[in-house]
Amino acid sequence: MKKYFKFSALAFSTLLLITGCAKDSVAPTIEGVAIMDYDLVQITNDTPNMPINIKANDNDKLSSLSIKVMPDGGSSVTASQEIKNMTASSLARTSINIPFPIAEKAPSGLYTVEYTLTDAAGNKSTKSYKVNVLNYQTARVEKCEFPAVSLPAGRNVTFFVTAPANTEGDLYVSGNMEQAAGGTGDWTGGGTAALKLTKVSNTCYYIHLNLTNASEFKITRGEWGKVMKTATGEEADNLKWAGQATQSVTVQNWADRVTLPPVTLPKSAIETNKLTVVADVKNNDAAKYYLVKKGATSLTGAIPMERVVSSTKLAAAVPRETGAEYVLVKDNVASVGVNAYGYEQVASWDGKTNPVNLIVDAYKGSAPLLSNNQRLFIVGAATEGGWNNPVPANQEFTRVAEGKFELTITLKKEEYLLLPVNGDWGFKWGMAGSNPLAGNVNWQGANFRAPDAGRFKIEVDFFRGTYKLTRQ
Repeated sequence: MKKYFKFSALAFSTLLLITGCAKDSVAPTIEGVAIMDYDLVQITNDTPNMPINIKANDNDKLSSLSIKVMPDGGSSVTASQEIKNMTASSLARTSINIPFPIAEKAPSGLYTVEYTLTDAAGNKSTKSYKVNVLNYQTARVEKCEFPAVSLPAGRNVTFFVTAPANTEGDLYVSGNMEQAAGGTGDWTGGGTAALKLTKVSNTCYYIHLNLTNASEFKITRGEWGKVMKTATGEEADNLKWAGQATQSVTVQNWADRVTLPPVTLPKSAIETNKLTVVADVKNNDAAKYYLVKKGATSLTGAIPMERVVSSTKLAAAVPRETGAEYVLVKDNVASVGVNAYGYEQVASWDGKTNPVNLIVDAYKGSAPLLSNNQRLFIVGAATEGGWNNPVPANQEFTRVAEGKFELTITLKKEEYLLLPVNGDWGFKWGMAGSNPLAGNVNWQGANFRAPDAGRFKIEVDFFRGTYKLTRQ
């Protein structure tokens, strides 16, 4: 009996010890962050860090804080930060800035921010939130230092080419002189050995050519899907030789990796728990623009839009209300922004997308550029019919509702456009931005780019001015 009592006493003492330890082994309490799910964070060359604000406490000393930023639905880590050797038992709204990669490595989109606090006893607490990242950060372009080279015999011009920071591999000249230089034909897209540029560095190239004043060409990375583009991603004019011994060329973008010039949305347009609306009005006039709820009869409660510096865009933040639809008005409530078909362009909160973009071509009451949109066709190198116009019957969309079209089609990883009139190049819809899977349709905009080779369902909504591709 005594032996049994001793054992029980020992067990009881052990239980007390365990209970006492358990009292000190409470996981850290994370009280929250100064941001809400699906808020917008803007990354630029001037502000390259993602701000993280955390408030937490623990009944023991905190030991470390680990933060990971990952694409939504993915597990690969885009950016991270770890703070070790912490000694405090609480964090009172601590601000941490995490360096974020350039847009090419971490494109704009939805990300998950996961943060884990560990205390001195090894207990952990993990929370996460989702954030929309608008990443305008670009790699710095190096200044080219070209060697002093003389023109070889039989050559009459040297072209010095400065390429974007995301250039890699070989560059070629493709134009109306290829066959004369030993190629298989003219305008092939590149690959002719005699028209390959000499590489000085990742972004600096040169080539000696023998040209006539009728020579026209473009710079490519070996194929038309990798041809030079403008700073905004649109079709670049052909290069022309003007008779000089040297000519400098700057390639702003490549078709398959467009990087838009850095811009900064006004601070007033980015607020926690609000939806940012960005509208491209295609001018930089001095008119006053507002966001109002669709159907508004006055400017009472209207939200003024602020001009995005050095652009044709405006921006403002509106309450995130499910079901609320906002339209842009110019100077007065009756002048509502519409697209080329005359449809009012509507911004609304879908529960996660931030910002929402609008493109305005005209205003209600003025004549639309097109009277209707009963039909829609796809044309381009991405399709079976190529750039031949008129297009085959199987490249016509199905009109599923007023202003809404769908088409399931096999695409090549090339460019394409949308045509409202088969056989007519005078009317075309292109894309705005650089996302091949979703974005805004743009009247007379840049060519679309198929995200990959394969079968896709393409959905176009002219009321919201959007397109969406879904792999089938």
